Amino acid sequence: MAVPHLALVPQDGTLQSLSEKSGPERREVEAALRPHYTIIDLLGGGGMSRVYLARERGLDRLVAVKVLLPELRDRREDRERFRREARVLAALRHPGIMPVFTLGEAAGIPFFAMPYIPGPCLARRLASGGRFTEREACAILADLADAVAASHRAGVVHRDIKPENVLLENGRPILADFGIATLHSSDQSRSEMTRAFGTIGCMAPEQLLGHVESDERSDIYSIGVLAFHLLTGRPPFAGSAVREVAAQHIARPAPRVSVFRPGVSLLLDDLILRCMAKDPAARWPSAASLRDAVLDVAAHGDARTAGTWRSKLSRLRRRSRTVRKWD
Repeated sequence: MAVPHLALVPQDGTLQSLSEKSGPERREVEAALRPHYTIIDLLGGGGMSRVYLARERGLDRLVAVKVLLPELRDRREDRERFRREARVLAALRHPGIMPVFTLGEAAGIPFFAMPYIPGPCLARRLASGGRFTEREACAILADLADAVAASHRAGVVHRDIKPENVLLENGRPILADFGIATLHSSDQSRSEMTRAFGTIGCMAPEQLLGHVESDERSDIYSIGVLAFHLLTGRPPFAGSAVREVAAQHIARPAPRVSVFRPGVSLLLDDLILRCMAKDPAARWPSAASLRDAVLDVAAHGDARTAGTWRSKLSRLRRRSRTVRKWD
């Protein structure tokens, strides 16, 4: 079966090689979940989990089922982190954040089920279609920033915003994979912020340096990196080694989008550059302020649809006052 969507794109190999490695693991999962789900295909995987396309027997619907990797199932902290991701997702009620249907355990395998989104992730779209138009990029960035703002209001910092973790549903971004998110209300989560979690190519300098004070503004940096990639078709920093890329994020000023895409709106160029400021205090103070700025830039640059952009801003602001907070 051809599957157009990867919930998590492997970082060190193709989906085919991942499938080959996970044969016995998949058979174990199929047997454990058989009373409730029929496993159809492997959607993807990361360093902590696998995500399978499945059909839920009771409601006869397609779902994405995330399961903890075998080598992590005996470690209490990893099992708790996995369950915490599901609880965070279930509590963050926002149309731009992946919801959770159910959390459970079968034959010792922790799992949770989510909607199956048949659209591509941003990484797949970037790999196949290159750059986005300014209009497309602004629409994605505004919706993504609104979702992140809802997460931040609930005290949740995602810490791994990247193209692989943003799914597209009819062009609308859905933020997924809160597996390494931190809760500001949790002392344990705060201490974990010093650990080298995340994806090097999208991490803020303070994350790479292991600073405990990394916070919501680290997510804003990652949104800036993603925005740069949307408009130029490439990340702001590149290199042949992970250490080289990390060093550039830490020490080298971020390039302007216009260096790689001449003619881009100066306002949008400045907005993205501010996201990627080395000093967190120089970035947008909140994801909500970034969202408002994106929509203001879009309205300024597209006079024909300025009213539409401003209506969207008003709608998002109203919605932000009704999103339930994580407690």
